[in-house]
This record gives sequence, C-alpha cells and structure tokens, in this order.
Amino acid sequence: MAASGFDAAQADAFCRRLRERLEQQPGVVAVSYADYVPLSIGRGSWEDLQVEGYVPDPSENMKLYRSIVAPGYLGLLRIPLLEGRDFDTHDDAEHAPVMIVNQEFVRHLFGGRYALGRKVQGWGRWFSIIGVVRNSKVYRLGERPTPYFYIPLRQVYRPEFPLTFYVRTTGSTNEAGVALRRLAAEAAAAPPLFNTRSLSDSIATSMFRDRTAAMLLSLLAAIAFLLAAIGLYGVMSYAVAQRTGEIGIRIALGAGRIDVARLALRQAATVLLAGLGAGLLGGALLARAVSGMLFSVSAADPAVYTAAAGCAALIVIAASVVPAARALRVDPIRALR
Repeated sequence: MAASGFDAAQADAFCRRLRERLEQQPGVVAVSYADYVPLSIGRGSWEDLQVEGYVPDPSENMKLYRSIVAPGYLGLLRIPLLEGRDFDTHDDAEHAPVMIVNQEFVRHLFGGRYALGRKVQGWGRWFSIIGVVRNSKVYRLGERPTPYFYIPLRQVYRPEFPLTFYVRTTGSTNEAGVALRRLAAEAAAAPPLFNTRSLSDSIATSMFRDRTAAMLLSLLAAIAFLLAAIGLYGVMSYAVAQRTGEIGIRIALGAGRIDVARLALRQAATVLLAGLGAGLLGGALLARAVSGMLFSVSAADPAVYTAAAGCAALIVIAASVVPAARALRVDPIRALR
C-alpha cells in the first residue's frame, strides 16, 4: 500500500477501517500491517539508537534495523512473545513511547539481563521496552541472530514508506488478494494498493539467488558422485578381476561359491571401511564451511551422512560381487591359464 498521500491520521483511519472489514471476511483468521516484509529483497529501515546504561565501542554501529507494526503483527507471523506484552490500540501518539525487542537485542545490549522497562532513545524520544520476543529470521533464512526491535505504527508513522497488510486465511490466497483490493478501494477514495501476493511467493523471490546456487551445487555434487562411483567401480572390478587366477586355484582345491564370495566381500569391506572413515571425517571438517548456507537442515544431519555412506557401500559391493560372480562361472582350467 502506497501511503505517501496520507498523513498520520488519514493512514491510521484507513488502516483501521480496512482491517475491520478484512476481519469480517469468511476464512480470515488474523489481519495486521507493517512497513516491512521479513525475508524480502531489501533490509528495511534502521534507526540510530542510544540505549540507557550501554556504552558502545568506538567503532560499534548503533544503527539497528526495525519494523513499524500494528497490534497483532507478532501473533499473525507467529513470533513468540517471551516476556511482557504485545502492542495494543492504546499505544498511540498520546501515550508514552514503547517498543518490543528480540532476544539478541537483550543479549547484546543488556547482557541477557531483564529488559522490561529499560529505556532506548530513537527518533529524538525515549522508548520503554514492554516486551521481548524470540529471535526470528529477518533478512535471510540462514542468518545468525541479530538485534532487532519493533515500534507501534500509531506512535511512529512515516508516509514515505509503503505499508504492507498481512492477512492470514484458511481459504485461497488468491481470493484473499481479490478481497483485499476490493475492500481497499471501498475504504479509500483513491485505492492505495498496488500489489498483492502470498508471503511464500515474496520469500521465494528473495531466495532466488540461494536457490540457484543450491541447484548448481547439487548438480556439481551429482556429477562428482557419478564420477566417483564410476572410478570406484572400475578400481574394485579390476582388483577382483586380477584375482581370477587365485579364484580358479581355490575352486580347483574345493572352495565353494560362498567361500569365493566371502573373499571378494572381505576385500571390499577393507576398502569400504577405510574410504568411509576418511570421507566421514573430511565431510565433518568441511561441514563448517557450508553451515552458513544451510537452513532447515543441520550440517551434521545424520540422515545425509547415512545416505552417502549407504550409496558408497552399495557401489563397492556391486563392484566386488559382479566380477567375482563372473569369475565363478569361468572354468578353473581357463582361469589358471
């Protein structure tokens, strides 16, 4: 929503009117609005803060990023409130300025101590901390926790920044978008809405670079694994084939098929265990280098290591058993020759 044509009172009246109408729509669970979309392409806006009792280092940057939000925003995005309270309709220009901070804000600026009631200066005013929320992803899914804070929209309004309405619904997101545009047109003389999309689509757009890099890395990894499998199969096949004469002698002396298969598998097991030991150790050491690029999965995920080890074991077994089975079908006299 482009709010540049509204002053603070007009924007507040429009947003509250639109919110009330949206909440009456079938399937709508929650409605709120803010000036920033988390996990979007941009990083949002920041404010130069001064924290009561905190002396920053000479080179420390106190320009911290924030979101200006309406009541219900945290609950709609399911950001857990750990201490204090959420914003409500009384947090307006006529009441004392307040803010909500995340856990990293408290850890970094207050040493992890009790933060409720502490004072923070911004916009030329002192704000009281009324709540602490859990750390959440703001810019990227793979980011580390960073200090972040929230300010009520009715206390700090800037018309130069567009507002984003959030609608959580049990129905279709397309239908919710149509209803949002229609109700916005009814609530204002000049419709300020210019775009509607699902939050998942917005996040997917910002992750395009990460997805492309992941696809390229997956392709390169698949090629590398295929080349390694071909090489491993060739080496093991050659090693077993070199023992064709030995296999012929063993068969001539009365060795059974099970004995020959056990011989081939013993050799394969030796190579397999040595390779898996070196591979798992190297993978664990290199996992730290890519841990920052991962999300929703750990760099030490046991399922990944188990799958890789299982595939390598199947390749080694196949590379050993197939040549051994071929050698068992050879006449011992020919094998000895």
